[in-house]
Order: sequence, then C-alpha cells, then structure tokens
Amino acid sequence: MATLWFSDVIGNVVRSITPSGQVEVLIKNSGGQSSAPTGSFIGSNAMVADKNGFVLLCQHTNRRIVRVAKDFTKDFTMPFTMTPYLEKYHGKRFNSPNDQVYKSDGALYFTDPPYGLLKQDEDPAKELKFNGVFRYADGKLQVVVKDLTRPNGLAFSPDEKTFYVANSDEEHKVWMRYDVAADGTVSNGKVFADVTAEKEDGLPDGMKVDSQGDVYGSGPGGVWVFSP
Repeated sequence: MATLWFSDVIGNVVRSITPSGQVEVLIKNSGGQSSAPTGSFIGSNAMVADKNGFVLLCQHTNRRIVRVAKDFTKDFTMPFTMTPYLEKYHGKRFNSPNDQVYKSDGALYFTDPPYGLLKQDEDPAKELKFNGVFRYADGKLQVVVKDLTRPNGLAFSPDEKTFYVANSDEEHKVWMRYDVAADGTVSNGKVFADVTAEKEDGLPDGMKVDSQGDVYGSGPGGVWVFSP
C-alpha cells in the first residue's frame, strides 16, 4: 500500500499516513538528537525520492541532508541505513537544509535558512555568512542564490525555465522567480508576489507547481494559488 511520508519539524519525527488515514511514526529524532527547548525547529524537513529508490531527508539539528536507504525498516531494534549525503560548503557546515527539489537532469536544488539554529543568524554555531540556495550536480556543489534572508520552499515551472523560491521572513514575505540557464544556474530574480502586508498567520513556505504551471504556496492564512 502506498503511504505518504511527512516531517514534524518541531516534534522531531517523520510520520507516514495511508490512504485510509492510518498515521504512524517512521523515524524518531529525525532531525538528530537534540536538547533544544520545546517548540524549536529541530526536526527533519523536506524529503525527496531519487530515481534509485533512496529518500533524501533534510535534517535541522544535524544541519545536513542524509540519504535513507530504500530497504528502510521501522524495526527500531535494528539500525537502518541513514548516511550523510551533503553536509558542508567549502568546509563550513550548512545552517539547516530546509526544502529540496530535483531538476529533470538530476541536479538537486535545496534551501538553507537558519531555522534549525536556536539563535538563527546570531547563533555562534552558524558558519556560513549567508542563507543560500544550492545546486548539487556531478559531484559539484554551488550557490545559485545568496541574497534572500530566509529562503524556504522551491519549485520549477513545467518547462524548467523558471525557478521559484519562497522567502519566509516576517519583514519580507515574498515569492521570487528566477530564469534558469542551460547550465542550471539562475538569474534575474524578481518578486512575483509580496504578502508582507498580510496579517494572518503563516509565511511563504513549501510550494509546488502543477503540470499547467499553477503555483501552490503555503502562506499567510493558508495555501495561495497563482496562475501562470
């Protein structure tokens, strides 16, 4: 039976839910072991499956992306395979990888805001001076966006010529769009929706794009939908 996996960032677990609504915990301490205060963003976040059947999982506490083996077992009396996949950029630890998406050419893009750090940008454990968007392909890791304060959700348009990134900053709640070059880099960043003035709870966060090019983004008050 097919199941949906999802992270509880504050609860620090990965859960699954079946089509019938049965929910269970799959991975405990999914973001890493932590003694942070209750309510901290310590758990795992986005997951994405690759073509080989592995799941890549963003960990906030451990500040890395790990690969969960396709032979994953829920039997906690036995160790399951969860190996580090990406941990550092130029020798410096990531802040807390948050969301990730594959491009059709196999390149992985992911965001790295500071939410997993207790003091965020002011945390003494923060090693990178920016909160970036990264691209990983052919063994090479590069920064494609580094001027956003809180990069979060991300997605490609159906033709992969446009790249969308949500910025989850209380002072600058926006969705950005970028042009995608043939080499996978992005440029010409522009705000395509600004909801900074909205008063309801929520920030631009996770997002998806459907086959028609409609953008679905969680934000203030619920899910926002933008036509192409």
